[in-house]
Amino acid sequence: MLNKICYYTTGTLIRRFRIQTGKSQRELAKEIGVSETTLSRWETDTSKPSPSHLKDLEKALGAPVQPGYYDPDNWELPQNAPQTVMNAGVLRGLKAEVEALNTHIQLLSKFVGHMDPESI
Repeated sequence: MLNKICYYTTGTLIRRFRIQTGKSQRELAKEIGVSETTLSRWETDTSKPSPSHLKDLEKALGAPVQPGYYDPDNWELPQNAPQTVMNAGVLRGLKAEVEALNTHIQLLSKFVGHMDPESI
């Protein structure tokens, strides 16, 4: 099941990887050339970084900050990871969810197939 896989926003990822790298908001903001207020707004998803700032953030943090589905138990991402991160655990979880949905669809199809059209 996907109970451990969660959707994370750009802001959540920026904050998480900033903390993981041991940088303060002040340090990271200075490194990428923005104000602490701007960085704080990004971390709270009040505003979004521009594409060029996203690249600067990913370089400074060593991880992608594109929103997506992540496993909270596997936060450590490889240096220069692709922008869409899907680890094996995520893929296994998605496969299990798809299989469960297909089973539900098959059961519903059988149920609907046995219904009398006059009773609808």
